[in-house]
Amino acid sequence: VYHGHTLTSKIAFRDVIACINEYAFVESPYPLILSLENHCSLAQQKFMASCMKETFGAKLLVEALDDREMLPSPEELKHRILIKCHKPIGRVFSKDIVAVDDNGAKDYGADYDASTSSLPLEDGSALDLLSKDGTLRIEDDGDAGTGASGIDRTMTMMATRTLSKTTTLSKKRAEIRLHKDFADIVVYFATVPRFEGFEHARHLFKSWHMTSFAEARAMQICSDPLAAFALAEYNRRCNSRVFPAGTRVDSSNYNPYPVWIFGTQMAALNVQTDGTPMLINQGKFRENGGCGYVLKPTYLRTGDDYAPLSDPAFCPPGGKPQVLVVRILAGQHLPRAKLISPFVQLEILGVPHDCATQRTAVKHGEGMSPTWDEEFQFPIMADELACMRLVVRDFHGKFLAPGFVGEVTIPVTMLREGYRLLRLNNSSAEPLSATLLVHIRKHVGLEHSNEYWEKIPSSPIFAELPKANTIVKTGIYELDQKRGEINTAVKKVLSLREKILSLKDKMMSMTDSRARGSGWSFHTALDERLRGSQLRQCESLVVQLDIFRGRFEGYLTTYDEQRELPPLLKVLDMTTPPSSQTEAWRVSFLLNVARMKATVDVIARCVEAARVLRETLSA
Repeated sequence: VYHGHTLTSKIAFRDVIACINEYAFVESPYPLILSLENHCSLAQQKFMASCMKETFGAKLLVEALDDREMLPSPEELKHRILIKCHKPIGRVFSKDIVAVDDNGAKDYGADYDASTSSLPLEDGSALDLLSKDGTLRIEDDGDAGTGASGIDRTMTMMATRTLSKTTTLSKKRAEIRLHKDFADIVVYFATVPRFEGFEHARHLFKSWHMTSFAEARAMQICSDPLAAFALAEYNRRCNSRVFPAGTRVDSSNYNPYPVWIFGTQMAALNVQTDGTPMLINQGKFRENGGCGYVLKPTYLRTGDDYAPLSDPAFCPPGGKPQVLVVRILAGQHLPRAKLISPFVQLEILGVPHDCATQRTAVKHGEGMSPTWDEEFQFPIMADELACMRLVVRDFHGKFLAPGFVGEVTIPVTMLREGYRLLRLNNSSAEPLSATLLVHIRKHVGLEHSNEYWEKIPSSPIFAELPKANTIVKTGIYELDQKRGEINTAVKKVLSLREKILSLKDKMMSMTDSRARGSGWSFHTALDERLRGSQLRQCESLVVQLDIFRGRFEGYLTTYDEQRELPPLLKVLDMTTPPSSQTEAWRVSFLLNVARMKATVDVIARCVEAARVLRETLSA
């Protein structure tokens, strides 16, 4: 056992299995899933199967508990070890998985066979999915199961791939070869050879089929509203796993939250590397007694009305919107090798419109037992997916990066109201002697209630419509995410404009009368290939910037429909400091609105400039 293409040492497979057997259920009695990346020969696979059966004994699950379609619960699989690996599941993929016994007989799986003219579906009926030319044809069933969100299934699956004759019926097909003894111990977690699309999976996958997504592909799916909706629907029926990108040569980790909120069951991390992702992972799985399994919210297990990226003010079905009020009182016994100036950074992790970050003031010279007594408010729409993270940092840390002192991550559903003493953890998730004294309040279902907002000493802009803050916050979040792309596009427009104007001025200043008398024009000075390239670049920039402008204008239009923004100069009185945290919140909100409007104005001017350049090049 070792990691390929690296300098890691090799460990005997039997020793690994013996160690797993000894410590498998020390921390939790719930099932242990072994994910095997198999690159062994058939003889070695037979030995591996024999070794696991011999070492694990009755703990190794080698056959299904019953013949039901749905997977058993973790409660039913207590003290059992399950294997996740490839298994013959039918010839409907671009690559086959075949089990070979000692006599050389092959088994491709009995569920589906692409050599037949029809494929059995889950309900036992036969639907002709193969056309005469051998193409696997998926027919949509109309609006069935679309849900109240209004997202059409055909749009959701528009990127679905089909299997061509060459990949489905060809006699020479790529194969993944397994020994039959090894394939037989894979029961509930059979990984598919290649993910062919969500529509393909909807028709052909069983509940025990599993897909592994690379980090880049998973993040791409989770950033697109339609693809993310399809992923959430897929995860209601089957299991999925996300693993770190191969380019992470330093064994760093990705943020698991974007895949968790769309139902991904397994977010694989490099546990040997400390850092924020591992701390978030440890905090999330404090829920349910730290047993290693957390039950997903009902809307991620049943139904199909879950689309948090499509609605900036999305509230999940059956959810309980709330306002979480956190009062940071004091810290005690903060670790220090030197005098520090601590502050607390408060983060809410969850669906995009719930994510927020705030921080306390810096306490200079109070590194041992600082006192803050500051209150913060966080509107939360999907509390079952949210976590609160408190990070104590040293203001005098690394350059532009405040030093880490300690943190604690707690699921919002676990937070109890009242005064709480929270023990901090170090960067390895080990508990410290340091603590934070906080006061927690939850106002469930009152984030749109005038009764609650009238109690807050805030300006009318928040008392009248707190929803406006959610809309602007979502827009600013997306603006921060797209800042790099916008800056790049704007720089390209300005650079292209300078090049064309410089070249035009240079050519127009020519004094050669013969060139001018012979019908010289600006375009004769440009190579046709160069002009075509610049014209295509202009058209691409116009489309890209128009999309950005449309997105942010949409947020501002929605905001204006909710509430007419008063003149900024009248509302923003910067001559006196904010009198309270609420006033600072109001000022920050209005500055965010102004920032978004300024961005839209800049994008609009760049779009106009790109269009002028396009017309100049096309003339």
